[in-house]
Amino acid sequence: MSFDIIKQSRGAPHCTVIIVNWNSWDILSCCLAKLQQQTFQNFNVLVVDNASDVPAPSDLIARFPKLTLIQNQTNLGFAAANNQAIKLLGDTEWVVLLNPDAFAEPDWLEQLIDAATTGGQHSDFSVYHGHRNLVWMFVKDMPGLLFWLLPPLHVALNLVSIVWFALRGQGGVMLRAKRDALLGLPKMRRKRREIQKNRVVSVGQIWRV
Repeated sequence: MSFDIIKQSRGAPHCTVIIVNWNSWDILSCCLAKLQQQTFQNFNVLVVDNASDVPAPSDLIARFPKLTLIQNQTNLGFAAANNQAIKLLGDTEWVVLLNPDAFAEPDWLEQLIDAATTGGQHSDFSVYHGHRNLVWMFVKDMPGLLFWLLPPLHVALNLVSIVWFALRGQGGVMLRAKRDALLGLPKMRRKRREIQKNRVVSVGQIWRV
């Protein structure tokens, strides 16, 4: 594995945000700009570039002082690049994986760390993102045959979850999560085409799991 480390961030951050990039420098710059606006600032950013066709902007490091940039000579793929980054981490307590096209709200990292450190698996933050992403993962990742067979079960489980959390006083959070999940479906359908085109696991293997 051949790669170059362009800059090594200093200090031992409480959290490291890992981003895998490929030919997305403009979008990545917007993502990094949002990270600079976080209310929680004890973090570094580790970007792994998977041999992009276009080199990194010359001022990227200067604009984002929390950044360490790793430039791979070959495209390792998304999962392998994340694993590469994790192996290179020093003394950091929490690791967060972020896509370059995700533009975080200012309190995103603060709420994420708070949920993690307080055991808040049922916090509003955890419930919202977990149940919003549940819908998105189904739409993106479920292979063709199961995608058409399982929606009734998926919808039923979502309805039961909404009722259960409503009884816990979090009905509003669940409704916002499902509303935003539906609003994001066009983007998830575009991602689905790319994911399913490159899928290597068979429907039978997924069903057995």
